[in-house]
Amino acid sequence: MRLGTYKGIHMAHPNTEVTEHEVMNVLKKKQKEYAVATNIDDRCAQEGDQAILDFEGIYNGQTIPHGNGNNFALTIGAKAFLPEFDEALVGKNPGDTFDINVTFAPDYRISAMQNRSVVFHTTVKKLRLMDYQPIDDEFAKDFSEYETLEEWKEEILSNLKARRETSVREKFSREVMAKIVADSDIPIDEDLKEEMTQIFYDDFLDELEMNQIPLELYCKRSGHTEDEIYADKEQEAVEAIQAQSVLHAVAAAEHISVTPEELAEELKAIALEEEEDPEEFVDSLEEEDVESIADQLTMDKTMAFILDSVVFED
Repeated sequence: MRLGTYKGIHMAHPNTEVTEHEVMNVLKKKQKEYAVATNIDDRCAQEGDQAILDFEGIYNGQTIPHGNGNNFALTIGAKAFLPEFDEALVGKNPGDTFDINVTFAPDYRISAMQNRSVVFHTTVKKLRLMDYQPIDDEFAKDFSEYETLEEWKEEILSNLKARRETSVREKFSREVMAKIVADSDIPIDEDLKEEMTQIFYDDFLDELEMNQIPLELYCKRSGHTEDEIYADKEQEAVEAIQAQSVLHAVAAAEHISVTPEELAEELKAIALEEEEDPEEFVDSLEEEDVESIADQLTMDKTMAFILDSVVFED
């Protein structure tokens, strides 16, 4: 293995800013969640109403991925979905079934649908009038633990910042590692790649099962085949092996290791997280388990060392 440059990597400074708009989006979701719905039975649909729809998108006689909806709630005129739906729903009544013709834009976010003309077979199941409570201090008192809206907004801002910093840090670490890997020559053990690919693929299947989504249904919705999904997991395995190889090489070059005190503190933290007695937890571990935890700590310290040396560009 040849290790490339790993210190002083030049990177753009990541943006962790959270805007007022994002805070208000959280509050607006809460506002919708606690809205009072009244069924509309005496008139047809108009802008501002919420329509409950079933629809199926058809292209060349086939159902399109992500093209079906059951009990889909759409606020007419909110521009939250396809504009053709807003236009077609005005004047409709519960029970009406009709087609909505949609031609997707050349820059539509799903590339497979760009420039395509799709027919959506649509049924209006219900029309509802939504009564939204104003987002003010009374709203905060009713639906949060705070007495004022400003206090609630501060709490939302803090939570959003924490999540943003975590996600940005993970993405930033991946980008730094990708630069090091691109500058290195890292052989891949085929047996290890196959083993890790299978682990990643099995984890993916377990997640689908936990969410009660059959693999066949996932493939239909995502537009990917099982072979394509497996290939994605294989690429993830290659990237994981490359990252581990880099971190182990840097740890050796920089003499980075974990002290007994650091390892003991980590084992105690894991035990408390598992709600177990620390001493009993440590006694229950096999030697290879302790070595694995120590190795992960070493890689974490090494990644922190690499990130601390990053040079930020203006």
